[in-house]
Amino acid sequence: MLLRTETPVDRPAIGKVVSKAFADPATPGEPGEVVLLEALYACDEYLDRFSVVAVLVRENVGHAIATRGWLDGDIPLLGLGPIAVDPEHQGRGIGGALLTEIRERATASGEQAIVLLGHTGYYP
Repeated sequence: MLLRTETPVDRPAIGKVVSKAFADPATPGEPGEVVLLEALYACDEYLDRFSVVAVLVRENVGHAIATRGWLDGDIPLLGLGPIAVDPEHQGRGIGGALLTEIRERATASGEQAIVLLGHTGYYP
């Protein structure tokens, strides 16, 4: 598996992975995480080095993103999420590898904190 920074060319494949990972048969339509991801790409707080894809045999199978956030308005941190792995590839450590990659990049960049944005049931 290769972990690398996403590029704009990856975004359609990332959108598909996120859509599949967060699909809910009880809720028709595009998952909210897909809309959130598009908003994160467009926001001023998007940091490309913290948008990471997991690639297996030239196929994007996972994605994690962290964007700039602020605690008390002036303390910088990273907001992590969404994190997605194609359901066909879940349970193989890809999500954990993405989290580790984001954490290592954040540490190397001198980031002081990462806040996970998501449901605790998904991220034990």
